Amino acid sequence: MTSLTDNLKKMEFAQQVKPLTGEERTMVAIFKVSEPGYCPEGVKVRARAGSYMFTGSFSSGLLGQIDNDPKVVSYSLSKSLRVID
Repeated sequence: MTSLTDNLKKMEFAQQVKPLTGEERTMVAIFKVSEPGYCPEGVKVRARAGSYMFTGSFSSGLLGQIDNDPKVVSYSLSKSLRVID
């Protein structure tokens, strides 16, 4: 079975990400773009780290669109951390 992440070229795998199935879910990523202040359609900016980097949330259904966006240099999906009591 092919996962949605198999054909993505710009996604950085800084940490292990669970393969995505067809189920839609909200994702968070760090984006690096080639145009100052740019944000891909459908991505909600959470915080900016300069003109070319930001964190944003988006629907997993947009992964292909984001990966094919010529103004997106790279992106890295956030990984949820365990809560320790």
